[in-house]
Amino acid sequence: MNIGVMGDIHGNFDALKAVLSDAFSEGVERILVNGDLVNRGPNNTAVVEYLYQIGASIVLGNHDDLVVKWADRDPSLQKAFYRDPIWDATGWCVSQLNASESLDKLRRLPKILSIETEMGQTVLISHGSPRDLREGLGIDTADSKIVEIIEPYKAGVVIGSHTHMVMERQVSRKKVINTGSVGAPFDNDPRAAYVILRNLGGEWRIEFRRVAYDRDSAMGAFKTTGFLAEGGLSAQIFLTELKYAKSFFTPFIKWCSKLELDYTGANWLVFRDSCW
Repeated sequence: MNIGVMGDIHGNFDALKAVLSDAFSEGVERILVNGDLVNRGPNNTAVVEYLYQIGASIVLGNHDDLVVKWADRDPSLQKAFYRDPIWDATGWCVSQLNASESLDKLRRLPKILSIETEMGQTVLISHGSPRDLREGLGIDTADSKIVEIIEPYKAGVVIGSHTHMVMERQVSRKKVINTGSVGAPFDNDPRAAYVILRNLGGEWRIEFRRVAYDRDSAMGAFKTTGFLAEGGLSAQIFLTELKYAKSFFTPFIKWCSKLELDYTGANWLVFRDSCW
């Protein structure tokens, strides 16, 4: 069986459709989505409903978890989140998902999935790491930390997403893969990223794929859906991330916290201009 593994779609329906078209043309028979279907982009309900329609296997991501907790007013979220304009985009996303049954679908997602060949080679798939969906396995993660995270699991291949950057490493006799992002890559390559697992003779061969798609349509959806107007500063930052295939939101949050600055449009422009 050939399996398409993808993550971090983030409400980018145009990118998702292009990736699925590429996957099916490559003989993929099963779709596995490694979390973060929603938030950061405007077409969240369309992404969730379409993936369920095609029978995709789906893992919970940190943004999926966030919107569910937001909707449920989970006590683990600080009350300040709901009042801070920097999170207006998340509130807008929750409102969109609340208008359908998509939130209930996200509530039922598992945190880990595994697949195994007839020869017993296991692939373990989780959004961040097997122990924490917010703990990325990325290009900057030390080998010693990766060993600490994955050693308890028997899988020969461990696949994560979350960092939005493609990676392949051999660590402690295990192959560690990051799928990169479908909807918001952060490696300066705007094409959607995913991987294909090909079962050859009982062993998994990993094939990395990059897919061009209609980015004008994806960016235009920020306006036509009302996301840009109602999502505030965070929606503007997410659009900038999509345009340049680069991370801005989390670095901006950290920069403001370090300098004890408010999350304002003026401060965002200063930070953005300092990044070039």
